[in-house]
Amino acid sequence: MPHTDRARDAGSARRRDRGLRRVKLTTVAIGVTAAAGSVALGAGYATALPGASSVGTPHPATAPPSRTSSDGSAPAAGGRTSPAPRSAPSTPLQPPTQAPAAAPTTQAPQPVHTTSGGS
Repeated sequence: MPHTDRARDAGSARRRDRGLRRVKLTTVAIGVTAAAGSVALGAGYATALPGASSVGTPHPATAPPSRTSSDGSAPAAGGRTSPAPRSAPSTPLQPPTQAPAAAPTTQAPQPVHTTSGGS
């Protein structure tokens, strides 16, 4: 007569292992979804904020001049054109002609000494 306890124990162990595997896969899926969601939200907020720029394409400080097509005509309907590719400035940055002025120094007021009646 075979031991029925061993058969039940083996079945219980398989069910436990399946449950643990299911929990592990669920945990990994939640982690991956949370990471992808935070990246998507971060990218969305970065482009939605005023003054924000997309990665790798700095916005010029002034509006770019309007461009014309290769035949010299005005831009197509809607007036939208792709921005010109940005390159390094033609002249290097120059140091300022005058050093910044030193901040005025003021002495902090001295605290008033008070004496209480306690001993």
